Amino acid sequence: MAGPSSAPFDVLGSEWFASLDEDDRQTSVRAAVAGESTELDLSRSRMTHIPEGVFSTLTVLTKLDLGGCRSLTALPESLGQLRALTTLDLRDCISLTAESRKRGERLPKRNKR
Repeated sequence: MAGPSSAPFDVLGSEWFASLDEDDRQTSVRAAVAGESTELDLSRSRMTHIPEGVFSTLTVLTKLDLGGCRSLTALPESLGQLRALTTLDLRDCISLTAESRKRGERLPKRNKR
């Protein structure tokens, strides 16, 4: 039997999901988790971080909009699991570390190859 650490991240049950500041953002996350959408719009959110496990459950995303997330400081390494992602908007993410910005900018280029 698998231990608790092998369980997938519970996006919808997470504090991060509960902290999203508008119902339409929660709706967008729900649709992506359910596989009903390949696009996720979290633009202009006041979030400061994205938990490491979030992207491991959203591997079919082709578009991720984080534009205007001015308080977002880092992108999780699990962002690299988004093999289908071809569009990532990081405009006006003024608090992102340089390392996270590079990680984000490389990903769509890698996936378009």
